[in-house]
Amino acid sequence: MELRGGTASEPIVFYGERKNDGSLDVHFRCSTNGSDDMTSCFNIDKSDYIAIDGFILEGGAYGVRSFGEFETGGALTDRAERQNGVSILNSRIFDQEEAPIFAATSDWVAIESNVVFGSTRHGILLTSGSDWNVVRYNEVYGNTEADLRIDGFPKSMCTPWGVSLSNNLCAGSARNGNGQGVSEFFTISQNFLHDGGQYGPNFTSIRNSKISHNIIGPYQGTGTAFWQQTDVADLGSYNNDVLSNLFVGHTGFLVRFASNVSTSSLFSSNIVLALNRSGSDVNPNFLVLDVSDGNVVYTNNFYFSGSNFEHTLDPSETHQDELPEDLFSAGFARTNHPEDWTPKAGELGGWKPPILSKFPSRFSR
Repeated sequence: MELRGGTASEPIVFYGERKNDGSLDVHFRCSTNGSDDMTSCFNIDKSDYIAIDGFILEGGAYGVRSFGEFETGGALTDRAERQNGVSILNSRIFDQEEAPIFAATSDWVAIESNVVFGSTRHGILLTSGSDWNVVRYNEVYGNTEADLRIDGFPKSMCTPWGVSLSNNLCAGSARNGNGQGVSEFFTISQNFLHDGGQYGPNFTSIRNSKISHNIIGPYQGTGTAFWQQTDVADLGSYNNDVLSNLFVGHTGFLVRFASNVSTSSLFSSNIVLALNRSGSDVNPNFLVLDVSDGNVVYTNNFYFSGSNFEHTLDPSETHQDELPEDLFSAGFARTNHPEDWTPKAGELGGWKPPILSKFPSRFSR
C-alpha cells in the first residue's frame, strides 16, 4: 500500500479496528515479491502527516517504510522536500527481512507503543539525516542486529552528490535547514530494548538528543554505542543527554563513547549492571564502559561490575563489585517483564527508574 499525504490539521489516519477486549484485530501479511518499497505492508513515500495505528504487520522487507526526498535533479537539497509528521502507533510488527519500522529523510516521526521483533536485521531503523523523531513506550527484542539504529549516513547522503562531509548542507544544523548527514533532536524514552542477536542500540552521527528512562539489554554481543563513520568532528554523536537508563548485559561492553564523537555529552543517573550469564552476580571480567573520549560528563551513576572498570569515578558516582540481593522491587527472578528490572522506590540515591506505565508489553500483569 503506497500512501500520499495529509496536512497537520487533517492528517490521514489508518486505524486498525480492535476486538471487543481491545486487542489488535487487523493482521496484514506483507508481500515478499518485488522491490523493497513494494515488499512493505505500508509504504509512505514523500507523504506528510500520516498515522498508522493498531495493526499486526507480519513479514516482507519492512512493516512500515517511510522515505522522504533529499535530492532534486541530481543535487543534494535543503529540507524543502523532506517528509514530515509520520506516526506509527500501537502496532505489533515482526519477522521482516530488513526492519519492521524504517524511516529515512523523515522529520517529526513518532514511533510509540509498538511491539517489534524477529527481524533478520534491525528492529527500528531511522536513517539519512532524519530529525525531531520521537521513539517511546516500545518493546523491541529478538532482532538479529540492532534493536534500534539511528544513523545519519553522511557518506551516502553527501558524498555521492559532490557535497563535502564538512559542508553545512551535510554537517550543519537542522535548525538552519542543513545537516542532511546528521540525525538531530531525537527523544528516545521509556523503551524496553532487549535480547537481540548481536548488539544494542547503535547511535551514529546523532546530536542534541535525549535518551532517558529506557531499559536496555541484555544482548548476545555488545551494548549501546555512540560513534561515527568519518573523521569530521561535526558529524560525531555529541551534545546528547543519556539520563536515568538501566543498561544491563553479560558480554562485550555496555556503553561505548567512541573517540572524536562525544563532546559535551552528559551521562547521568544511570544504572550500569554487568551480570554473569546466570544473572546471579556481577561479571568480574566485564568492561562496563568503553570510553575513548574525555569530554563526557559523568554524574550520579551506579555501576555494578567487577574490577575491569575503565572509568575514573566522579564523587557523585557509586561502584560496587557485588550485586545487592534487594536491588530490584520484584527480586531477581527475571521474566523479561520491565517491572522486574525496576529498582526499589527510593533506593540508589536520587536515581529515577524507568516509567513504563503505558508500555504494551507482551507480558500482562
